[in-house]
Amino acid sequence: MVAALTLSGLALLGVTAIIHHDVSSLLRAIFAAGVTSGALLVLALLWPSELGFGDVKFGGVLAFYLGWLGWPQVILGVATGFLVAAVVAVGLLLTGRRTLRDDLPLGPFLMLGAWITIVSRWPS
Repeated sequence: MVAALTLSGLALLGVTAIIHHDVSSLLRAIFAAGVTSGALLVLALLWPSELGFGDVKFGGVLAFYLGWLGWPQVILGVATGFLVAAVVAVGLLLTGRRTLRDDLPLGPFLMLGAWITIVSRWPS
C-alpha cells in the first residue's frame, strides 16, 4: 500500500508540477517526506516498542502529499495525528480499555491528522 501510494503520488504530482510549471512544490513534497520519515525513524529507533516501521513509512507518504500543500500543512498534519493519538490513548487508559503495555497503532491517527489538515484548508 505504501509503495503504491508513493509511486502514484510521484507520478500524479510530477505530472501536475510539469503542467503547472511548479517543480518547487514537488521538491518540497519530496523533502517533506524525507524529513518526516527521518524524524519518525529516529523515534522508532529510540523507542522500538512504541513506533513501528510501518508508521515511519506511512508517515512519510502522508508528509509527501501534505508537503505539496506547504510546510505548515506538514507540521499541522503530523502534529494533529500525534495529538489525536494521545487524546485517544488517555481516554482508553482512563476507561480501562487499554493498559500502558498495549499497542496503539499511529498510522490511522496520522491519516486522520492529514485529513483534518486538508479539509480545514478546503475553500468554503
